[in-house]
Amino acid sequence: MGWCHDERTDVVPGTFTPEQAAQDEVDLRGVGAEPADAVTATQHEADGLDRSFVVTIKTPAGHEHRFRVNGEQRVETVTTWAVAYFAKHGDLAERKYVLAVMRDGTPEDMTASARLEDYGVHEGNVLVLIVGEPQVDG
Repeated sequence: MGWCHDERTDVVPGTFTPEQAAQDEVDLRGVGAEPADAVTATQHEADGLDRSFVVTIKTPAGHEHRFRVNGEQRVETVTTWAVAYFAKHGDLAERKYVLAVMRDGTPEDMTASARLEDYGVHEGNVLVLIVGEPQVDG
């Protein structure tokens, strides 16, 4: 079910409401385990500290999907699993990509080893996959 542009007037364009976010998201929180000293998602939930949120990730061709992530996750982990998801669904060729967060309509590249929280990524942000290396014809 799509959302008409005039159904909600209190929502910033390019974001979605928590109700929308709960539909059809792919949970990446348990993917790519962080260091052993990191608190697990299960521990967060048990302590009432679940800091997960939903972002939209778009491919260069404009395909998009919602993913549940945690700010402590590494950019590289999220990139790898988003690429795998889109490739599995035929929406993206497997190659090297970098992840960027959209800021005022402009993509801001993120360093692979950084965490999402280092870039202030939060609920409703749009992240984009950008080709990381030129295609070589062989």
